[in-house]
Amino acid sequence: MSIALTKLLGKMDAIIDGVSSRADHGFNTFPFGASMITDWNTYVAELARFFCHVECAILDSGGREVNLKFDFWRCCKLLQKDFGRNSDKAVFELVRTGYEGGMLKVLKSAARRMAEDYADKQILVLVSLYWERRSPNELFSDATEYIKQYGALLPEEFTEGAAARIRTNFFEVLKQHPHLMQRMRQIGR
Repeated sequence: MSIALTKLLGKMDAIIDGVSSRADHGFNTFPFGASMITDWNTYVAELARFFCHVECAILDSGGREVNLKFDFWRCCKLLQKDFGRNSDKAVFELVRTGYEGGMLKVLKSAARRMAEDYADKQILVLVSLYWERRSPNELFSDATEYIKQYGALLPEEFTEGAAARIRTNFFEVLKQHPHLMQRMRQIGR
């Protein structure tokens, strides 16, 4: 494989673990209050503080002021993946009742989603930079080498017909590569 592709795959592989580790650190160092909160304003403040705290941990920044409305909104947008369009209300019900772990469950979900989101963004940036620096011939050659190295891990329908699906969607394949490797490591456990 080309040196550029080998470096890219190595960097991307480390991103998911690194971001997840920093998100876990943010989760574990957050001064967690009660698993049940019955006041809406307290709930908004707690979710916003948590979002800000974990984001600073993921970005490895020194910290910043919490913006209650903005950080709460951003957190709710992430939680929509797990709790639906009205995540703010659904999550408040969990927190208010303490059902299924209450606030702890919500904060775990938010931290996991934040880690996924930031890792995907970092991977996209790396793949985009790699893509811009390679010529079409180099990309074709890299796709061929990628297929030789990782084709056995991919579904058969992707590799049939000279792996045309991989070659034509090589950008997307590269973006998904770290997730593929992560799943393979989980299978081996």
